[in-house]
Amino acid sequence: MGGSAGMVEPCVILHILPGMEYRNGDRLLYIGIARNGNGFRELNELMTDVNANGVTLPEVAPAFSGVFIWLFRYRQENSCSTSAKDLLLSDDNIIEW
Repeated sequence: MGGSAGMVEPCVILHILPGMEYRNGDRLLYIGIARNGNGFRELNELMTDVNANGVTLPEVAPAFSGVFIWLFRYRQENSCSTSAKDLLLSDDNIIEW
């Protein structure tokens, strides 16, 4: 078993992708996925500006240097309703800044 008495050895390695959703109310604008520590800092700085400094969240993702951005497009289910929207997910919506 190895290790000292009372010590627990890790048995699972987690592969984590730190990221953040950016929304305007309930509407999802984009998701940022950090490529590295600098990208994680960039994601948090944007939300700090929005939450602490009253900055308006941009509709288009800013130019990050360490972040992948996942864009979302919406479509109306029928022409009579503007509230029935489906999320279109495809590889075309993923861009790298």
